[in-house]
Amino acid sequence: MKEVSTLSHQDLEKVLEAARIIENNLKYHYRIPELAEKLLINKNKLKEDFKTAFGIGPYAFLLQKRLEKAKILLMADVNIRSIALSLGFVGYHAETNFIKFFKKNMHQPPAAWRRDQLKNGRIEEANKQSA
Repeated sequence: MKEVSTLSHQDLEKVLEAARIIENNLKYHYRIPELAEKLLINKNKLKEDFKTAFGIGPYAFLLQKRLEKAKILLMADVNIRSIALSLGFVGYHAETNFIKFFKKNMHQPPAAWRRDQLKNGRIEEANKQSA
């Protein structure tokens, strides 16, 4: 989190709740007005406070969390289509769209990233730590 001292306790609680909602529902793309309504806060205030707390807006936060989850699932050897569907990529092109998203952010496709992790021993280390 970034500089949160400028947020009141109540505003910070709203932002943290918004972040929890996003993290617990990575499959769903909450729109800012929808989140604001759910939290009983003005949409512009939510967007501004979220950026103050995390340094990024709610949508960028969602994408960041999806990427983090994708890397965890890749290291657990989950197949790419299942990862795509679990992160909210839907339809016939779910896998393709996920691969494009991952490649844009990690500069390599998910299969290559997983291979690199395996080659560098990171997958075994992660599996040992989670056991």
